[in-house]
Amino acid sequence: MAALSQSIRALHNYVADTEGSPLTLSCEYNGSVNSLHWYRQYPGSKPEFVLLVMESTNFAIYADPQIPGMEGKASRGDKRGAFADTIQPLYSERQISRGDSVTLSCNYSGLVYTLQWYRQYPRAKPEFLILTNENSEATEPSLRLAAKDSSKAKQVNLTIFDAVESDSAVYFCALRPTLIESTRTLNKNPFSSSLQMSKDSLK
Repeated sequence: MAALSQSIRALHNYVADTEGSPLTLSCEYNGSVNSLHWYRQYPGSKPEFVLLVMESTNFAIYADPQIPGMEGKASRGDKRGAFADTIQPLYSERQISRGDSVTLSCNYSGLVYTLQWYRQYPRAKPEFLILTNENSEATEPSLRLAAKDSSKAKQVNLTIFDAVESDSAVYFCALRPTLIESTRTLNKNPFSSSLQMSKDSLK
C-alpha cells in the first residue's frame, strides 16, 4: 500500500531581531506539496492569512490587501518555505570629480519585482528618482540617471552621468515602493538601504 505523507515544522520556535531589520522565518516540509500557506496571529485574535506560495512555480498569492513588507518563496531542493528579502549597498560612500560618471550599486536577495532609487538632501525628505524591473534597464535623461538590474548577480546599479555638486546626497536603494513621509520612515524600511555620495571632490 502506498501512503501520502506530509509534515511541516518551523526551523526555530522563536526568532528575535531588532526593529527595522529584515527577518527570515523558515519551515521545512516533506511529502507531495502544491502550495504552502503562511498565517500570523496576534494574542487574543484569530489567525490571519498572509500569503501562499506555489511550489512548482514559486508564484505567490497574497492577502488582499497585501500585508506590507512580506513576501514568500519555496525551495523544492531542500523542501523549505521562507520569507526572505534584503538589500545592501556595496559601499557606504563614494567620492568623484565634477563631470565624471559614478555607479552606485546594491546587492539584494529574495523575491524581487521592482527596484527603486531615492535621493535625500540634508534636512529634506527623500525623493523618488527611478524604478527598474528585475533584469531590465531604465533611464531618466533629465536627471542624468540610468538604472540597471541583473537578476543573475542579484545587483541593481544607479549611474549618475556628468556629476555636479548638487548630486551630493544620500541615495537609497529599495525593494519596495516607499511612502516618503520622513527620513525615519525610509531608514526603518527593512527593504531599503542607503549610501552617501560626498561633495568634497565635486567642487
